[in-house]
Order: sequence, then C-alpha cells, then structure tokens
Amino acid sequence: MKPAIAIITYVRDRYFELTLTSLVNQRVEGKSVGDYFDLFVFQDGLADGASEADRRAHCEISNIVDRASCLITFVPQTKNLGIALHFDFIERFLFLERGYSFAGFFEDDLVLSPGHLKAFKLLQEKFHDDPRVGMVSAAPATYKKPLKDQLSNLYAYEHMGHSWAFGLSREFWLRRQPFVDEYLKFVKDIPYAKRPHQAIYDWLKGRGMQPKASSQDYIKQCATAALGGVRIATCPNYGFYIGRVGEHCTPEFYEQSKFQESVVCDRELDRVDDLTEARYAELYREQYVTFALDKLSPEVIADDVKAAYRIFFGRDAECAAVVDEKLKRSRRQLLKDFLLSDEFLGSPASRQLISDAYEKISKDIA
Repeated sequence: MKPAIAIITYVRDRYFELTLTSLVNQRVEGKSVGDYFDLFVFQDGLADGASEADRRAHCEISNIVDRASCLITFVPQTKNLGIALHFDFIERFLFLERGYSFAGFFEDDLVLSPGHLKAFKLLQEKFHDDPRVGMVSAAPATYKKPLKDQLSNLYAYEHMGHSWAFGLSREFWLRRQPFVDEYLKFVKDIPYAKRPHQAIYDWLKGRGMQPKASSQDYIKQCATAALGGVRIATCPNYGFYIGRVGEHCTPEFYEQSKFQESVVCDRELDRVDDLTEARYAELYREQYVTFALDKLSPEVIADDVKAAYRIFFGRDAECAAVVDEKLKRSRRQLLKDFLLSDEFLGSPASRQLISDAYEKISKDIA
C-alpha cells in the first residue's frame, strides 16, 4: 500500500492553490506524485457566521481540486469541526478507516520546492518503523540557513520546524494518541478558538509538560517528547511558508519570524543517512527540555550503565561496545530502556515487583 498524503485546508483558496500546484508538479525519480502516494484533500466545514468572502473561498476549494492534473480524493466536512478535531478526524480516517501505515500531513500554506517529496519518500522509507522517530519533515527549523551551509550538510538531520508538512507512522500515532485524546476532551463541542487555555495549561503541568501553548500542534509535540521520540528534518530546506494570515499567524508575526527570508535548497537528495544514537540523543535532549517541566538529568557514564545491568538484569553487560551504545543518553531514558526491556519484563521477579508497584499506586490514587 502506498503512503497517503493529506492536504488540510479551510477557506484560504489562494494559498491552497499554490500549495496544491507545488505538490502535484513534484517529480519523484522521474515519476508523478500519484505513482508513489495516494493524495487526499481534507476541508473543514464552514463555521457559523462565516463571511460572504469565506463562503466563496470555501466553495472555490472544491473547484481547484477538480482542476488538478492528478487523482485526488476530496473529503469535505458538512460542519465545522475546528482545527484539533478536524486533524483528529483525518488521522483516524487514514490510519484506522483506510489502514495506511504511514501518512504525510501538509497544511495549505507551505509551497513545496522541487525535491520535497523525494526527500519525504526517503525519510518515510528510512524511519517508518523506527520507534525513536515521531515525525519526519523536509522543512527544518533552520529555514534561514545559507545555501552553502545546507549543501555542506546535505545528509545531516535538524530539528523539525513548524508542523506545516510532516510524515507520521500509524505505529507512532497509536502510541501517541492516548496523550492527545486527553487533550481533545477540552476542545470537544466548543469552537477551537474558544478552547479553555488555563484548564489545558493546568493539565499540561499535571502531565509534566510546560504550559507554553494550548494548540493541538504543541500538544502533539509534548506527546512525542514524552514517548522518547524526536521530530527530525533534513538539513536542506525544501519548502517556503506563505501563510501570512491564518489561525496562528499575522503579517506582523510573519515578518518578525522572517519567514520571507527562507532559503530553499536547489539540490535534491539522493539518499538519507541513518540517525546515529549520538545525534538522536542530542536532538532528544534539546527537544525534551523545550517541552518538559523536569530537565533531563546529566548524561550517563559507563559506570551507570554497568550498574543498571547488574540491578535490572542481575548480570554484567555483554561487552564494552554494548555499554558504549547506551552512553550519551539521559538517566531517564536509560531507566526507561531497562524497565521496558524484554529481559527485565520476562523475569518472574520483575513481574512481581511491577505487580506490587501497581497495587500500591492504585491504593494511593484511591
């Protein structure tokens, strides 16, 4: 089954047409987009009190889809769900109803440069089953990096930028969803713009996360970090953000963020490299401290790893290479690795310990 690509839109017909055109005109290894991806357009329903201009723009979206030069499945909503619930609908539609194992989610205001979907395809193939990677993108946070620096670091990985265009596996989505479902209770049956910010901030603090924002994007970033996942992007930038006006952007913010100074890479990728443990640990540390209330403890040293083997497994590590592989992780991550390992969970003594701990926690909560 081919991966799916979803373009998510509402009433910004001019942005949408530019974005859709940039997507369908992509060539991947000399072939059209439809040879490698199933394309969808998801449009939220009109909100109550929508202006006449919004009504006209909303209708124009379907006309633009009809004029597209390739096969696109158009999925409109009959009522307005709001950003968070509409996104949730799309994820469930693709991963559960249609059964896709990997999907790309593209907002309607990122114009894709040539090479974007080729890079996206390479990332999908490399990381679709990597439990360390929560999202992949060809639009990095370093969108203003000079071209010469992008070219000299063509195969490096950076932090993913805004969630304008990214890929997500069904497996990671299923792991992440319980956290997100708690958030969705706050935005159910109310307009997304009127979501209870303070209640969401209090919930985030209770989940150990910094109450910096209440958007669905931020919540999913927190959930990814909480699971030990990273949001990675190619160092070369293959997108230009045009969304001066939107739910979370104004012309003033656009100028302040210098999105107009984005530098697009003019060289396509021919491969993507493995994500080394060292680079993963570095990216994870930096992303985790951005979202979590508690800061990661210092990096582990060899004696920490050796002690963990004796405590959790009752034995020494197989060799020095095994110890070295676990270095540069946080103590929190190291603890998680040992606690969730098959060897630890397969021990009768460990299972009894976990049962005792669960019983105590249950009594404390009650």
